[in-house]
Amino acid sequence: MAVGRDFVRQLRQETEPLMRRVTEHVFVQEIAAGTLPRETLLRFAEQEHHYVRGIYDYFAMCVLQAPDLDMKEWFIEVAHREVGYLGLYRRFLQALGISAGTLLASKPLPGAIAATNYQFRLAGCATSGENMAAVLMIEESWAEVCRRIYHGLQTHYALPADTVAGFDIPPLDVRQEEAFIARFATTDEVCQLMHTAAEFALTYEAMFFDSVYTGK
Repeated sequence: MAVGRDFVRQLRQETEPLMRRVTEHVFVQEIAAGTLPRETLLRFAEQEHHYVRGIYDYFAMCVLQAPDLDMKEWFIEVAHREVGYLGLYRRFLQALGISAGTLLASKPLPGAIAATNYQFRLAGCATSGENMAAVLMIEESWAEVCRRIYHGLQTHYALPADTVAGFDIPPLDVRQEEAFIARFATTDEVCQLMHTAAEFALTYEAMFFDSVYTGK
């Protein structure tokens, strides 16, 4: 297996089919086309709430796990951005008529929280390289999903732009993440661990949308 920057390129090539499984999921396609039932959209909103509710603890664990100051600072910066997303997401929930009481009463679907459970496992039990490889895949797949559904939510579901602003994600700059991964990619053993983490992260992301779509 390649190392350094070559590993990053290899990782992208070999995970592309899994990435497409997320970004081209039928859930994403149906929102873009306006054919997703409103009931399923409401389920998505509730399950996304369960997905992100532990975000503060997750990033705290990432900061503690990070071996270097520059990586710690990077996670703190990303955490700040994600907290901003939570504020925007509340507008989305309100626009759909989902109250705090409804969220409290809703139950997470096992398939929908498998992804976040895996992320906590990486932040608490794996290496920093594994965690960063997963973070890169999750961030890129989510950004592309948001890009594909942002206009559909407004056009087909009559949601004002300010209520879906959380899905209006600017172009990503992932050079720092790639640099971190390349730094860790020094041996075949380490690279294999990171490769597996990236694959599993995308698999669990797809599972999230499977669960939202089917309600199981």
